[in-house]
Amino acid sequence: MLPSIITRRNQWLTWNLVNETKIPITPRGTAFKVNDLSTFSSYDEVKHLDRIAYCFTEDDELFGIDIDDCLLEPEKKSHSPLTLGAQLVLQFFAGKCYCEISPLGAGLKLI
Repeated sequence: MLPSIITRRNQWLTWNLVNETKIPITPRGTAFKVNDLSTFSSYDEVKHLDRIAYCFTEDDELFGIDIDDCLLEPEKKSHSPLTLGAQLVLQFFAGKCYCEISPLGAGLKLI
């Protein structure tokens, strides 16, 4: 479950996967623009979708860490062993962040 410090912000979007590239869009299917707040959505608008993302802004007090290809056995999902680097990052931020497996299933995302 996502913490309320994240879900209460109107900084959400969805995305399509095109040729292994994530293309950000609004829940209405229009172009998402990081420099246009009118394209940002609430969590309630995206929570029912399969592909959602949180958009950090320059005045955001939150930050994200994306650790690619750190699940050594991605087919085991949350039971997969991790690379040493990922283990160290998780130890440092333990109890201080939200963490999930990335949408493509081989990495971790932390907020």
